[in-house]
Amino acid sequence: MNGKTFEENAYGIAVKRCCASCRYKEVSRLVRSRRCVKHKKIVKPSDVCDDWEMSETLKSAGRSKGVVRDVKTKEELF
Repeated sequence: MNGKTFEENAYGIAVKRCCASCRYKEVSRLVRSRRCVKHKKIVKPSDVCDDWEMSETLKSAGRSKGVVRDVKTKEELF
């Protein structure tokens, strides 16, 4: 896949289809490579395969309806 492809989660957040956003990535501190749990191989974060599925964390991105408060006064800013 040469072009960038995005998928929208249930809350309207655009998520790039790549190994870095896949549910099958192994969580680690590596930046330049990742291990795919499904295919059991080392991949680049920008790679993508036909088995890509959005990670659970990114599925829930945008769900929270929090507020921004001033540090000192604790007043709501937004």
